[in-house]
Amino acid sequence: MVAGLTGPGGQAEPRLYERALSQVARLASGFRPRPLAAMHGGHIVVLWPAAATAQPTDDPVPAMVMRTLEMSVPGTSVTVAVSDQVSAMYGDSYRIAKGVLEIAVRAGRTGAVLAVEDLGILGLLLQIDEPAKLADFALRILKPVVDYDTDHRTELVATLRAYLACRRDRAATAARLVIHPNTVAQRLRRIEKLCDHDLDDPAAVMQLAAAMTVYDLAVLP
Repeated sequence: MVAGLTGPGGQAEPRLYERALSQVARLASGFRPRPLAAMHGGHIVVLWPAAATAQPTDDPVPAMVMRTLEMSVPGTSVTVAVSDQVSAMYGDSYRIAKGVLEIAVRAGRTGAVLAVEDLGILGLLLQIDEPAKLADFALRILKPVVDYDTDHRTELVATLRAYLACRRDRAATAARLVIHPNTVAQRLRRIEKLCDHDLDDPAAVMQLAAAMTVYDLAVLP
């Protein structure tokens, strides 16, 4: 499990993470074999053995962890991402869970327990165990837009990212970027031409959304 804390201004302060981690460690101390909890990469990471048992409970382990986190940092939104692929290496499970968390937070789906299955096609992409393949997928679709930004010092990638985050609402996109709605419309037409994708086509939008998410996760440093 990889857990993130979101405060009013974004990611919560380190002291809140420290407090939350101590409470998760306390919860884990009652189970055998004892689960491991630590800070890594700016998030709380929990390695919970499938065989770990304690007092009988009907609550799934991720729900217990989330409730513990919520009680330790009231007023802070808690998101727990789970990768329960017991056949995967620990590193792969961590990478998948971290990807689920980042996608969820970016999409505003905080305050929940999420697994890779909850992300649809994006969840399937996260399970590809070669980051280079993910990067190739994203760049194959977005490279014309990325190159155009580089050559012309434009912000088409940022516009597409905001447009998708605003659920294709052009007025909301303009407000987020602090530009005129007509400018958003012009940029979107340019993106459609460069990528040869129609933003009124749900299948094309899904592919662009997947590519944009993978670009942010696997291509950007």
